[in-house]
Amino acid sequence: MTGNLFLTGPRQIGKSTALQRFLADYPGAIRGFLTRWNPEGQTLHMLDASAPEGFTAANIVARRIAGRAEPDPAAFDRIGTRLLAESAPLYVMDELGFLERDAHAFRARILALLQGATPVVGVVRQTGSIFLDRLQTLENTAIWLVDSGNRDEIPARLARHFR
Repeated sequence: MTGNLFLTGPRQIGKSTALQRFLADYPGAIRGFLTRWNPEGQTLHMLDASAPEGFTAANIVARRIAGRAEPDPAAFDRIGTRLLAESAPLYVMDELGFLERDAHAFRARILALLQGATPVVGVVRQTGSIFLDRLQTLENTAIWLVDSGNRDEIPARLARHFR
């Protein structure tokens, strides 16, 4: 297993789906988070990557208000730092974007992990991300562009990378 690896690309191209397919067959333990909108698209939830518990009031990190995503920085800090607190052979971060802008403790924990020895796999928003430029400067971090031509092969490529 070598280095951190993030998937990026256009919205709805299949980045998170490719990551989920990789994780379904990953033999080791993982820690980290998945962010998912509830089925109605009104609340964004931060789920435990090792055991996604579902959409509850306790894991809401943003709400859609008047068509815009309104983050709760305190929830990102509280939930995100908890999910990234325990050690594991692999950390999962799906997805990093712009909603975390004011979640300073969460962002600090992410940056500390990215500079550590434990590899990270994740998804980073291609446009509007507060993380993409920073990720591109890290020596131990690769960014793969996902598109409709390569998305089906990404899970196998991830498996080879994180052997």
